[in-house]
Amino acid sequence: MAAGLPDPNGSVNDTWQQAARTILQCATETLKRRVEGQMGTKLPGSGMTRSSEDLTIYKKYKRLAKVAVAKVKNAEMDGLYEKLEEPQAEKFAFRLAKAQHRASLDARVVKTVKNASGCMLRTPADVKSRWEEYFKGFLNEEFPREHIPEAAPVEGPVQLWSEEEVQTSIRKMKVGKAVGPDGVPVEAWKALREYGVGWLTRFLNKVTAEGKMPESWRNSIIVPIFKQ
Repeated sequence: MAAGLPDPNGSVNDTWQQAARTILQCATETLKRRVEGQMGTKLPGSGMTRSSEDLTIYKKYKRLAKVAVAKVKNAEMDGLYEKLEEPQAEKFAFRLAKAQHRASLDARVVKTVKNASGCMLRTPADVKSRWEEYFKGFLNEEFPREHIPEAAPVEGPVQLWSEEEVQTSIRKMKVGKAVGPDGVPVEAWKALREYGVGWLTRFLNKVTAEGKMPESWRNSIIVPIFKQ
């Protein structure tokens, strides 16, 4: 992956796009190889090997597990059939069908929301407009905060980024977090170690000198997670 990174002294936007493509391509190929070679000689989820003795034991307990699951399912189905034979069977069937339908739905769309006054909005246009209004205020509204006194200006050129600063920042970043629009995870920079620190340091100094940043750094994605 390090060998495929572009020269950080090129165009800021093009350099970052090429670096992101290189990292994602290397990550895809690496993960594909790991998945393909992950099985090895052991059965998944156990410490057993693929010897004939262990396979026999594995198949035996797999069969017993299926029998146990089937018994529980049959007991539940018997109780369900008994309820369907009762006088209130029709109402129970409707409730069961509604519950199954609700369980199969994914809460990707909210059909009703409240406006700023607390009134319920139901039309799609009003709901969409309310979401837009909410996020505009949520992301752009200035809240009261303590005044931070400005420091006296320092004469001279802007100091360059140091590798120690970049290395400290990468070390503080947590893994397993959602990526940005460019798809580059922090794990990639941690994996590149000293080379990644040096590359990022030179690239950040290029960004600072030109006063420009990659377009993907300006974008973000907001995903509302709706409650059921």
